[in-house]
Amino acid sequence: MASRLETETIPGSPDGMNVALPANAIKDTEAQYIQDALLDYPALTRRRGPVRVVAGIAQPTLPVSGIAATLDPQGTTRVGILQGDATNGTFKAYSNDQLSLADIGWAFNLPTAPYYVTDIKPGLKGGAMIGASSKYDTGATQALTWWAGGNKPNYNTGTVSISRGFTTVTGSGTAWLSNISPGMWLFANTDDPYTSTLIGMVQRIDSDTQLQLSTPAPYNSTAKAYTIQSLRGIYPRVNKGRITCDTTGTAVNGGNTKFKLQGLDTGSWNLYRANDWKWIGKVASVQSDSALTLAANAAISMADDAYIALRADGDWNYGVGAFEPGWITSSYAGRQFYLNNGTKTHEDTYTLAWSDTDDPEAIDLSVDGDWTPIGSQSNVQESARGMMAAYNALIIAKENETYGLFGSSPSQFEVHKIADDGALSGMSMQSYAGGVIWAGREGIHFYDGVQVNNLMANKFGQVWRDSMRTFDPINHRMWSMLDRDHYVLFIELLDPTIQPVKGAVAEVVTQWVVVINMTTLAPVLWTNVGVRGAVVLPASGGHKVWYVVNDASHGYVCDGDALFDTEALDDFATAGGVAGPDFFYESKKFDAGDALLKKKFKLLAMHYLAQGGALKIDVVLGLNEFGQTITSTFPASVFTWDTLRASFHTWNALKAQFSSWNEIIQGVLLPKRVKFQKASQLFSFRVYQENLTMPRVKMGPYQIGFKRMRAGRV
Repeated sequence: MASRLETETIPGSPDGMNVALPANAIKDTEAQYIQDALLDYPALTRRRGPVRVVAGIAQPTLPVSGIAATLDPQGTTRVGILQGDATNGTFKAYSNDQLSLADIGWAFNLPTAPYYVTDIKPGLKGGAMIGASSKYDTGATQALTWWAGGNKPNYNTGTVSISRGFTTVTGSGTAWLSNISPGMWLFANTDDPYTSTLIGMVQRIDSDTQLQLSTPAPYNSTAKAYTIQSLRGIYPRVNKGRITCDTTGTAVNGGNTKFKLQGLDTGSWNLYRANDWKWIGKVASVQSDSALTLAANAAISMADDAYIALRADGDWNYGVGAFEPGWITSSYAGRQFYLNNGTKTHEDTYTLAWSDTDDPEAIDLSVDGDWTPIGSQSNVQESARGMMAAYNALIIAKENETYGLFGSSPSQFEVHKIADDGALSGMSMQSYAGGVIWAGREGIHFYDGVQVNNLMANKFGQVWRDSMRTFDPINHRMWSMLDRDHYVLFIELLDPTIQPVKGAVAEVVTQWVVVINMTTLAPVLWTNVGVRGAVVLPASGGHKVWYVVNDASHGYVCDGDALFDTEALDDFATAGGVAGPDFFYESKKFDAGDALLKKKFKLLAMHYLAQGGALKIDVVLGLNEFGQTITSTFPASVFTWDTLRASFHTWNALKAQFSSWNEIIQGVLLPKRVKFQKASQLFSFRVYQENLTMPRVKMGPYQIGFKRMRAGRV
């Protein structure tokens, strides 16, 4: 009596791919390999959407190294990009209508071999802090700028007049309405005289000859030359301790001040009352850390009050130098933190400095100031690579170690090592659900506020470690983004130990795009999504994600929604990639509940959707993992012109079947079964798209049919 056909129903692979274990040892809810797929719907493995440019906006003209977004002082969303090559480098900001990109400057060229590493995060007082460096170690070329959303090129026509302590600026011969925007920075000559010193940030433009600053002007300026620009560098202010002075004299006495240690005896400094920016006077000489003399009697009296000392001849250029704390930044505990000044000593590449509360430039870098080295526990003191704030700690990553700074104030700050693995690229770090994600040699790690979890340990295991040994973090980079609760990590160049196999042909893989659904922690691999930075537009923009990719010659700003909401082909091939998507799925090895019993597997039944081609099927033959392509396929399930013509010979016949065009092109998952004969204890299969021009692929639940063989059959 013939044995009856039995079936096993598999609801897709919601737990993603697993190459850490043999294919026969993974769960039924996992697959061996999944490529260019999304696992965000129950029982459905759907192909990712296209790499598609954001419609209706200007696109970069050179390769892109990073992208930034912020709100200007009027609450308008602004987006800008860092782009360049070996002979160019600039930050460009989108115009109000996003149809053009204004060149607003940068400090150096931005080559792509290797790419400069970037660090772009929100600033403590608004705007974005944009850092870039040629490398993480000493001898680096570095820059850090403050971008408050200005989107116009530098403007300096006419003259300006300003009164100290007021926010109104008057112009003569100026045309400000069409040439400047909120968030730009005003630099001007002053009556003191100082040359091109920082006056303040433009809050709004009233007319061609009048604008308002966000804070009172610190200097007088009568019909002087000026420049209004969209970027500026960072220069430390002094506010340590409190001061006492009187309008009847020039003496200023400090308590817990550090006048000499913080450099008030070098350069031109003015003192202001902290709460309202009232001018106190100009520093003439400094006697000690607690005593200085003004050039004239104090303009106001102070009695153990907070103050700000502002250097009029400070260096607000973009480049990081001796007076700057570092190019990697983050806001945490109401302070701005700075890390890695590679233009100084090696110790400065792992020195962490922090500002006073609510003022990102009130930074004490003196010998006993507000900074601490983040020392390595290994024999080699590694440079810092990245920094990101969690809800209860500031996470600092080196190459082989990760630390957390805990506490809410300097008196409580404590640094603890939290992981024996670091970040191969600071650009792999992302903030998520109050925690921080980053990628290292041992895996992709997630600090959730309590502990560090290696998201790759049980999914990629030794495959991750072996593949990462082939990644060179000196000459190549990683970039990341978060979109729809998916962490996307692009690894620029490596030699993975696994690859998809179609028939008996293994594809050559030189890049990885690792995608983790952070809700389910299911990983998959993508092709051609070579993300090199991303921004989440503010609520006014619908929290949309824009990400940047490059081809061989220039960059593109792409639409994150298209990856999840659209079924289509990629607009273009990114650098080192092939336009796709290229859907590939390899199942686990099924044993139908008995790994010893030999069975004859008879059929594969699947609900699927395929447009523009068929889904090809391999039966994986044995331990060597090579497959045999089955002559039958899952044929296209959505009509094309050719299949319509073959099925309906007249328009009337077509009309009788479908009442509208939408009904014709509507894609639904159809059932189909493929028969075959394979006797084995274990069974696995591969399904992949027939060609790269197929616009749609989906794979639903499937069944495996088999017959048990008689005991003793071999």
